[in-house]
Amino acid sequence: MALEFIADSPNPKSPFKPFRERFWSLADVTDRLDIAVGYVDVASLVELTNYVEENSDIYLNLLVGMQYFEGFTVPQLSALNTLADRLRQDRLGEVLLSTRVHYHGKLYSFGANSSQESVYVGSGNLSSISQSYSSTYEAGVLVSEGARSIVDYMQSILFRLGTPLHQLDIVPTNRDLKSPLEKMDEVEKTQETTPYELVENLKPQYKFSIPIKETPRSNLNVFFGKGRESRGTGRTLARPWYEAELIPGTAITRSEGYPQNKAEFDVITDNGFKFSCNVNGQEGNKNLRSSGSLSILGAYLKGHLEANGLLKPGQMVTSEILEKYGRSTVDLMFFSESKRWVMDFRPGVAND
Repeated sequence: MALEFIADSPNPKSPFKPFRERFWSLADVTDRLDIAVGYVDVASLVELTNYVEENSDIYLNLLVGMQYFEGFTVPQLSALNTLADRLRQDRLGEVLLSTRVHYHGKLYSFGANSSQESVYVGSGNLSSISQSYSSTYEAGVLVSEGARSIVDYMQSILFRLGTPLHQLDIVPTNRDLKSPLEKMDEVEKTQETTPYELVENLKPQYKFSIPIKETPRSNLNVFFGKGRESRGTGRTLARPWYEAELIPGTAITRSEGYPQNKAEFDVITDNGFKFSCNVNGQEGNKNLRSSGSLSILGAYLKGHLEANGLLKPGQMVTSEILEKYGRSTVDLMFFSESKRWVMDFRPGVAND
């Protein structure tokens, strides 16, 4: 039996490949994916749906083993239904939910019933394949030679536990949505539910109302830009669902107090998260981005729209959505009392 150890590591020079990287490299060279996990999330479902849409020769079965019993949020159920509808429409597979037993395993089969079949056995739920998340370290093994018994187990036992999603009447859970920032590396949850500068209504030394533009392939819609194309197979891998950047415009970037010359600085968000941002591009500050992962800033902004039921997974941010949300700008403010940058994107709030 041939085994390959796959693991995330904080060491960039680690000899082991992270699972998300290995998953997409294997998906690129197979025509069939069979996945059985306990839990699913919005970003990975959106990215998987896009992969199926862009590459019509992929057959996919997905079994979700725990959430029928524990509940789906509105965005999760919306994303799952979108994937299920796409697969059924093109007869490319099925989304199944385990309704009789709690299944908590994590198995990913590549190329089942072919001479190249292999199976990943590890710790990662579906969120581990998303390019948006990175705060949880996963570990497992890829079984290549000798994977037949695992494939048989998945096909003859596991998937028979499932009921097709379209046959079930599921009501989303009413629990509060967690911010996608909670799953991200390089993001810190502070002790403040809301920054005290906003609670006390302090006056900022500098305040910049940065426009959120509904451009189709940039700003909050980077996901819809051109994905990464594989030279070997010609298949396209989607951009991360939460990837985003802001382009404030020269009226803001040339203003007194605005960060200059590719500066990096920490921000505290209105919902109590802390992460680093930077300015770059022309004149050293054309673009405003989150440092490290470009998905952090997008998770903050799009997460607010999702939590308010306005942005569906895989949907483009439009002027209509922003109008319903009650604002089309995000405020970046510097407070001299605390020496902190605060970012505010609360719905309908105007920081005058």
